[in-house]
Amino acid sequence: MTTQRWTDEHSARKAPIGAVLYDDDDDLFTLKTGDNKWVTYARDRYDSLNDRDIDGDRGDQLVGELDLA
Repeated sequence: MTTQRWTDEHSARKAPIGAVLYDDDDDLFTLKTGDNKWVTYARDRYDSLNDRDIDGDRGDQLVGELDLA
């Protein structure tokens, strides 16, 4: 199975709310929670990010989309 990765063709601004990325190097998940709002979750931390942060970090796995309604 081929893993889909976050690449230059993707846009954080255009990503749907609920998009989930997984960074297999750092073992953390990033979730789009709103317009220009992303949250990174790891076992020992949680950080708020924005679209620019996400677009500057390529290579994470696109693992799905959550329904945040």
